[in-house]
Amino acid sequence: MGALLRPGAENVLAVRVHQWSAGSYLEDQDMWWLSGIFRDVALLARPTASLDDFFVHTGYDHVTGQGSLRIEASAPARLVVPELALDIATGDTARIDRVEPWSAEVPRLYHGTLATHGERVPVRIGFRTVVVENGLLKVNGSPILLRGVNRHEFDTDHGRTVSENQPQQLTAPAGEVFVTRLPPGFSPSVGDELTVSRVSPAGSDRVVRAQWDSLYWTTSMLNAGG
Repeated sequence: MGALLRPGAENVLAVRVHQWSAGSYLEDQDMWWLSGIFRDVALLARPTASLDDFFVHTGYDHVTGQGSLRIEASAPARLVVPELALDIATGDTARIDRVEPWSAEVPRLYHGTLATHGERVPVRIGFRTVVVENGLLKVNGSPILLRGVNRHEFDTDHGRTVSENQPQQLTAPAGEVFVTRLPPGFSPSVGDELTVSRVSPAGSDRVVRAQWDSLYWTTSMLNAGG
């Protein structure tokens, strides 16, 4: 948008919201249809040589314990992960002899920094491999079972504007009936993570969490008859 701005002059940013369009009925969902902007909108001034986008590709070999990492970015950059003594450029692939894998029960993340000449971005990295083998969905070699309920963000008092606490309030009752994922209806969740809680057969509180794109699940349900 920077190329459209006029230095020294008054610049006006206008937003027009349409309630209906030609495509409104192409995807009709079981939800309240309300018009408006329901989330925060920000206009940011980005530095030169900034990162518009990046993607971290990781893998984990559950037999050898080896991890692999490759990062793609919209601009030349370097990724530094001090805990792994790792310093690689975008597009390169690194193989680490021993890493701690990411799982739902132990969401292990390594902290790094992706840097260009004009910007530094913190990155959290988890090592995992997700495959489908013989009809089973496996994470790091272990089969998992998903039991999901789709949800639309809606508040009885505020409509489509919801707080960050509202999705969390849904997870406790969902866990009690063995629901292991609560994907949002075609939009990212307001909160960073959802936690699904339940009481284990032994009577102790057991809370696990996981995030895989827009899927949320708890693999420990497999060991509890889920």
